[in-house]
Amino acid sequence: LVERSPDAILIVRDGRIDYANPAVRRLVGIPDQAALTGRSALDLVAPPGRARLAGLLNATHDDGTDIRLEEQIVTSDGQVVDVEITAFGFDGGRGPVVQLIVRDITLRKQMEASLRESEERLRLAFAGSREGVWDWTLDTGAVVYSSQWAAMLGYEAQEIEPHVRAWERLLHPDDRWRAEQALKTVLDGASEYTGEFRLRHKQGHYVDVL
Repeated sequence: LVERSPDAILIVRDGRIDYANPAVRRLVGIPDQAALTGRSALDLVAPPGRARLAGLLNATHDDGTDIRLEEQIVTSDGQVVDVEITAFGFDGGRGPVVQLIVRDITLRKQMEASLRESEERLRLAFAGSREGVWDWTLDTGAVVYSSQWAAMLGYEAQEIEPHVRAWERLLHPDDRWRAEQALKTVLDGASEYTGEFRLRHKQGHYVDVL
């Protein structure tokens, strides 16, 4: 099972590699088991992470718990790969050993970076406009109101309850029926709606919103 595992699995004894399965050898680009056996486990990670990996190896105990760490490894051809390392300590018969499971998380890190970039672009786009954004989860009634949404009504973001009840309390009573009808069109399958309503400002007057 270990030999066929898609995850890279190493056994480390006294800080040195005692065993590396084929997935390790593929990941680091060293096909020969003998070339890895006996090497310091710290050599696998990029220099900035070696002290952290050393701390992880020293922190493992034979108590069934695992410790996780995100680091970068450098392959034999110089490529840098983002990985998650999970460490387990256990009794190896000739003293304590550590099992390391190393997973390539390059794709996940790329997706996270892309998401952060998209969120930042969206934040900058709305920061320069007078448009407030709110995201409503219909199942639970939970709502995320943007800071600009709250600001146009004179509030700080933390002053607005993160629920649709906040919208309902601020909505002008005479506009409630139109708002309900607009929502109904979306629930019935419309992709969007446009409506003008009045929301109560913190100072008591009403603000016209589109």
